[in-house]
Amino acid sequence: MTEGARAGDVVQKPNPELLKRFEDERDAAAVDRQKAEEKVRRGEEKVREAEQMRKDAHNEAVAELCRKNLLPLDTCP
Repeated sequence: MTEGARAGDVVQKPNPELLKRFEDERDAAAVDRQKAEEKVRRGEEKVREAEQMRKDAHNEAVAELCRKNLLPLDTCP
């Protein structure tokens, strides 16, 4: 017996059409979740790439300013 069922209760069999629809919707939701997780992964990778580009640009700018003696020597790499 299921939780809450009592002796003498009539146990209803699951409706096959409803069960199939539930399973289809569950499967579709799982696919949607996987697609969303992949988009998140791609977005995170783009953020990492953008951060690296920012760091590279900063380092290039510092190097250029150092070559032109426009920054104090103790801040130059």
